[in-house]
Amino acid sequence: MKFDTENAYKHIENLSFPRAPGSNGEIKARDYIINAFKSFGLETEIQEFTYTTFPLSVMARLFLLFLIIMEIFIYMFYEKDPLYSVIISFIVVSLIIASTRWRKSYSKLYDVPWYPRLSWNLIGRKLKEGASKNLIFLAHYDSKSQTFPAFWRASLFSTSFLGSILLIFITLFLTLARYLNWPVPSWDKTFLFYLCLITVISLLLLQLNRSSNLSPGSLDNASGIGLLLELAETLPEEMKNTNLTFIATGAEEEGLCGAVRFMEEKEDSYDKENSYFINFDGPAAEGNIIITSSYGIPPLHTGGLLTPLAEKIVKKEGYPFTKGYIPLGAGLDQFPVASYGFPVITISSGKLFSKIIFAIHSKYDTMDLISKKALYRCGNLSYKIALDIDTYF
Repeated sequence: MKFDTENAYKHIENLSFPRAPGSNGEIKARDYIINAFKSFGLETEIQEFTYTTFPLSVMARLFLLFLIIMEIFIYMFYEKDPLYSVIISFIVVSLIIASTRWRKSYSKLYDVPWYPRLSWNLIGRKLKEGASKNLIFLAHYDSKSQTFPAFWRASLFSTSFLGSILLIFITLFLTLARYLNWPVPSWDKTFLFYLCLITVISLLLLQLNRSSNLSPGSLDNASGIGLLLELAETLPEEMKNTNLTFIATGAEEEGLCGAVRFMEEKEDSYDKENSYFINFDGPAAEGNIIITSSYGIPPLHTGGLLTPLAEKIVKKEGYPFTKGYIPLGAGLDQFPVASYGFPVITISSGKLFSKIIFAIHSKYDTMDLISKKALYRCGNLSYKIALDIDTYF
């Protein structure tokens, strides 16, 4: 049986309405997905969980404010006391690099008693007697809109990050040059001032970003759920040696909360040597298939055997693809899964310069963004990965 694009497309249409965490839309989507799992004959579970928005709504903003203050200090101390400027620079670099990696300990931040919320992970299973392998598909079902669409937010993050790194390393170089009595350009302080100013303005603008519930979320991430549901309906009968789990995660847009809570509670249900996770996030945008198997600075590779397997299949099928890498500024459910030591990749699609990057997290994320060709390619890739794992792993 092949991947049915039309069925997946219908699910996307049915779920294309605002679904922000805590909204009526989230509950409507929850009921639709769990009822679909039941109609497919899957064993179902609703994992209710609590979380707090404190890490995303408060701590992240405090971190940005801290960076603003530190970068102003770097500039101020450059002339008065360069040694302090160097020390602060090392602290800032260390914090920026540390912030790009997800750690299991971060889940404790979601237990603080402030800003409590409730959400649900929706789980469908098809177990095979005597199976030793586990294949887990996941996709988040919530959506959100933001003050700044994805392109502008990514641009501000990039400007802030590159500006911070340039400010730090140029400050270090110029400080070293002064101590060694090397010639220093007369415009050094002016250059550092404007570099600091651009970076600080970018960080301040990020502080203005707010979330709301205007986005229908067709691409992000009704498309991921549509693909997940089509696999959940048709893939189980193809599997002979592999247990299948399908997870629609809640509250991804508020800090990957659903994936965090799933891994906390269900880690021991899966053998790390024989369990494979595939995440879907926006797998129906026109353009290349994107296989994301690394993130953070320096890159942490999370795909294990899944990465070469997925790349082998797309090459064999003749699909254009891109190796995805997220250094900072965005989150995927892949990250908490990887922190527990499981192999995991994210399958998406798209191209760098297109209307999509202006539409994600806005009211313009509608069915107009959905490409049936891209949806089929990502679905067919996932189907073939599952068959190869079942047959050869």
